[in-house]
This record gives sequence, structure tokens and C-alpha cells, in this order.
Amino acid sequence: MDPNKIPDKTLKLILQMMYEGLDERDFKSEPFDSNTISEVEDILSPIGITFNDEINYSFFVQLYLENPNFETEEIKRPTLMSYEVLHDESVREWRTYTYRNVVDSYYPVDNDMLNSLRSNGDGWYDYWDGQLVNDDVDDTESMDDEIQRIKRIK
Repeated sequence: MDPNKIPDKTLKLILQMMYEGLDERDFKSEPFDSNTISEVEDILSPIGITFNDEINYSFFVQLYLENPNFETEEIKRPTLMSYEVLHDESVREWRTYTYRNVVDSYYPVDNDMLNSLRSNGDGWYDYWDGQLVNDDVDDTESMDDEIQRIKRIK
């Protein structure tokens, strides 16, 4: 459903339903709260308006906010805008790396030999110097996230 194709007469009916059914203070302070979204859906679903994304829902939020005098004034239609959002997330990852190494030796190579070479600290065998052939993320845990910047681009 493209809300821009809804006739003004229908938008006035929608606004009337919203103003009658919503607590204006709660709606203005937290229009994207899940309870508020549910309330708006309950009000508008009987006339066939449902929200499958935030874009259509934001149209009706802005329509409500821009038209407090909808009964006496011409309807102001919201304009679709675009924003670039940079969002950081701190993540703890558990990964498994697989390295391929070629070890030249006159002595037969086995686990004991490689472990001894690793522990001697001389860099004779550092597995991470090999070719990384596989990198699996075994598990992740989100530690923190923060919105860094919101910039209107259109």
C-alpha cells in the first residue's frame, strides 16, 4: 500500500480515528514504542491499513504530527526522507582459524615436535605464518552498541 495514493478525504477519516483512539501525549512522546504501534494498528486495521514496515508506519506518524488542525486546514502530506545511520557494535567472537603450513625437516614431523618448536619462542614454527585456509565464526556475543551518527541525505 502506497500511503501517498490515499485521497485527502480518507486521510481526514484516518486522522479522526487516530485522534479519537490514541492518547496524544503518549503517542507524541513515543510513537515507535511497540505498544503504540499496536494501538495504531488496532485503530487502522478495520479499514484495511496494516504495517509491514517502518516506512508506511512513519507516514502515519508524521501525518498525525503535521496535521493537528486537520478538520479545518488542508492536509499536509509527509515527505519521504532518507537517512544514513552509522551504528557501532562491540562484539566478542569465538573463531576457528585453519592455517596450512609446509614444514621442511629431516626429522619426522609430529605433534610433539611442532609443540616444542612453538614453545621455544624462536619463531621456528609459528602456525599463523602459514596460509589462512579457513575462518569460521563459531559463536558471537554482542557486548554493546551505539548509534554514532544520523545524517539526513535526502
